[in-house]
Amino acid sequence: MHGLFPVLHVFLRMALTRPWQPLLILMALLVATGGLSAVWLINEGARQGELASGSPGFFAAGTVSPRSDVEPLTKQDYIRLRKQGFTGLIGISQRDITLSCGGTGNDRKQSKNAKTVTLTGIDETALMSLPDTTVQSRTFKSASGGSVLFEPGNRGNTSGIVSYAAPGFMTGFTCDNQMLYGDGTAVRQPVSVQGLPEDMLVTGLQNFYRKEITPDNTPLSALIIAGDPDDQQIAQLKSALPAHLTFIPPPVQAETGTLSASFRLNLQAMGMLMAVVALFIILNALMLMYRARLATIIRLRQLGTAKQTILTALFAELILYCFIAAPAGVLCGLGLTRGLTPVLQSVFAGLFDGVFVSPSPFIVQMVLLAWLISVIALAIFFVIPVKQLSGALSLRRFSESQTTLSVTGRLFTTVIVTGIAAGFVFNADSTLTALVSTGAVLLSGCVLVILWLPALTAMVCRLVPSSMPVLSYVAAGTHRLSAKSKLAVCAFFIALTANTGMNVMTDSFRQATEDWLMQRLSAPAYFYSDAPSPPELINDEIQTRSVYEGRGTIRLNVPSTERRLAVSVKSFPVDDIARKSLALYSFAEQAWSQFRSRQGIFVNQQLAFRLNIKPGDSVVLSDIQTDDGTLVSLPDKSSGEAFLIAGIYPDYGNPEAQLLLPLPVFSPPSGYAGLSAIYYNNHAFSGQKPDLSELASAGTLYFTGELITRSMATFDRTFVVTDALNVATLLVAGLAFAISVSVLTLELRPELNVLRAMGVGQWRLRLVLIFQYMLLCLLAGLMALPAGIVLAHVFIFQVNRYAFYWVYPLNVSVDVLLSGLMLSMAVVFIILLLPLGKMNAKVDLRQEEGL
Repeated sequence: MHGLFPVLHVFLRMALTRPWQPLLILMALLVATGGLSAVWLINEGARQGELASGSPGFFAAGTVSPRSDVEPLTKQDYIRLRKQGFTGLIGISQRDITLSCGGTGNDRKQSKNAKTVTLTGIDETALMSLPDTTVQSRTFKSASGGSVLFEPGNRGNTSGIVSYAAPGFMTGFTCDNQMLYGDGTAVRQPVSVQGLPEDMLVTGLQNFYRKEITPDNTPLSALIIAGDPDDQQIAQLKSALPAHLTFIPPPVQAETGTLSASFRLNLQAMGMLMAVVALFIILNALMLMYRARLATIIRLRQLGTAKQTILTALFAELILYCFIAAPAGVLCGLGLTRGLTPVLQSVFAGLFDGVFVSPSPFIVQMVLLAWLISVIALAIFFVIPVKQLSGALSLRRFSESQTTLSVTGRLFTTVIVTGIAAGFVFNADSTLTALVSTGAVLLSGCVLVILWLPALTAMVCRLVPSSMPVLSYVAAGTHRLSAKSKLAVCAFFIALTANTGMNVMTDSFRQATEDWLMQRLSAPAYFYSDAPSPPELINDEIQTRSVYEGRGTIRLNVPSTERRLAVSVKSFPVDDIARKSLALYSFAEQAWSQFRSRQGIFVNQQLAFRLNIKPGDSVVLSDIQTDDGTLVSLPDKSSGEAFLIAGIYPDYGNPEAQLLLPLPVFSPPSGYAGLSAIYYNNHAFSGQKPDLSELASAGTLYFTGELITRSMATFDRTFVVTDALNVATLLVAGLAFAISVSVLTLELRPELNVLRAMGVGQWRLRLVLIFQYMLLCLLAGLMALPAGIVLAHVFIFQVNRYAFYWVYPLNVSVDVLLSGLMLSMAVVFIILLLPLGKMNAKVDLRQEEGL
């Protein structure tokens, strides 16, 4: 490539002469790489949190515990069982401690940063003596999915004892220096591993028993079972246990669904949308930069420079911009993720009941990947300006009539494109295909905009009377722009359609949630506590209905089906008040009679969609186990007998598969869920509310109105991030449109100069141009509104259906549609002031690029 470097040098000098053009490309690359890096890091944190919370951990094979505190587990019991051949039993001891920050901080800072946790000491000697076949029992799963070998003792390290904790253990608890026990013992930063409760810190027994803590005053709490024993081994263990010890089976792991995975997929979709709009900016910036350099490029061709050399130099310039923008974008994405980590941890813990782990970034790999993606994207988008440059260098002009379709052709193309998009939507049967259908809706909408926007602007031209020359010029200019600014209009259309779809979906979700809460919360007040309300606090003025829960498994009543799904089981009253409070998505004809007679059960959408069941189907339910290990037998039905699906109820925001059983099943009461509904007796009719102050002192009391208000406030705070992302996407799309305006202003310069020579004022000229572009945006926005409604339908009934396993009614509000349209128009108007405000108002009848 003879002469490549001199040509590249010329282009770089031109970039320094007009720096704002390459700066737009750098900024767009920064947005794209930074957004994708942040999305990758957040998704990785969500994935690691899902792994950590989904791991069964220490108690996966069950434990041996004392029946009561009167006769605890002794060291002699432990030794006797191990001598009988149960070498897989590992002793643990537990106590509550207070962690604080040590070092040079003052006492007030240390007390403010204090945290109460459960310290668990493991018999490291027994653990390390396990055979090689059970080596996995003495290893943890790290937060990233790898293996971490249990390290007994300090290994000679004086910086603090070795400890292990869940990834979310340090959330809200940060120390500049080392951590300290309450007795002053130094603790190193715990290693993040899977399978531990959020409030548990694990170490060896030699670190557990320190100073005044001895085996005499703090005996063993339980014996965990290493490995994966079979049923025969468990039976042998039960028979060998003394009378004061009992075997507690492992807790049933609830299937939390794909909430974290769905979060990652939706975040990826948002990141890809931002990246696509950013690429539109790059494409428009390329066209602007190349249009400004056209005279120089033509002169280089006249001097004998090969066209291939010019194009290679242009692409080499873009690769140089990628080298600059990719590392900066990755660092910005990393900084954004680190800044949002406390917020994300709070959102995952409070709303998703999950864990978000701050991931450790691989800077070199991320920079190389970002650079590679940027170069590939630029290589693809480089084709369009190269095609236009090739046409300019060959001095040919293309007629717009060559690409104009007839009305019949447009109608035929519309039917084909709509049919393809509908095929994607109605054939979606997974989260991935549902997200693909959203892309099909957006792309088909872009095709329809390109097809019909010129026709709409032509119709506007015909409707404007010739007696109004200024409006006629605006309409004619809009019609001409509709054929020249397709890319910018498509970017604006995609952003506004996504914004409309998200707004309609959010508004529908909010309305459905509020209606659901208003119906479900039928009691005047609700009491939250760790134990049922004391009887002495329940007087004649009120009555309480406690909620009980447990866990079990369920499967279809089909002989060939062996798949069992872990479910959460809750009690539900059978009276008329309860019947009115339960909103049903679908139900059988005799739903409540089946439920009262314990022949049928109500299941939530999450369970119904996972098993693909409907009212009238038959399922097999196992016995129910509460959190304290109590088994709740099913009256009138032996374990393994079938129940009918009486109805399916919505359960918005719940990641678990859940079913309702009649309240009398939990008799005697067991498995208190921490919630009681408070009903008034005769005072509800007289308008007098009973005094509940004594009851409130025993727990937390919420009146229904207050509970709904708090719930909706939490809902609104949750979607603040989504609203901010929507506005950011509109800003990026508006920027792409502004760059397109700059390109078109260069082409309209001779025409604008003639108008100025005819006496048209500069401000009037700018207003005319603003009206042209705003009219174009208005028409594109009106086409984006129905596309946004369709996109919201896909979000609710496809993406939500397969990602979260629940749906809700679609609610189309005119106020939401118009507010979104007005916001987008305002964003575009503000951004358009920049290129139009810099337009040269002097009369210049020369065509600078005419050769």
